[in-house]
Amino acid sequence: MEQFGDFTTNINNLESCLHSVRSVWTDRTAMSYDEFNENMKSFAAQITAYKENSVAGYNAVKANYNETEFESEITRLSIKVSAV
Repeated sequence: MEQFGDFTTNINNLESCLHSVRSVWTDRTAMSYDEFNENMKSFAAQITAYKENSVAGYNAVKANYNETEFESEITRLSIKVSAV
């Protein structure tokens, strides 16, 4: 199932509006809203996935990053470079 995150309300509104349109219009223009809605759902799902992956990546770095160890390694490498 696709996740829409912050866009869930908007996607639900699109679906609801599509049902309203279908009850009034049955021409080719009204039929084109299917593709429009599917595109919007696809974009919303992709944006949500990127955001979730970004947050997960940030949390992973935060949980596993040891600033002291990193700075220590940078200092060690700097000394080696200076010695060359």
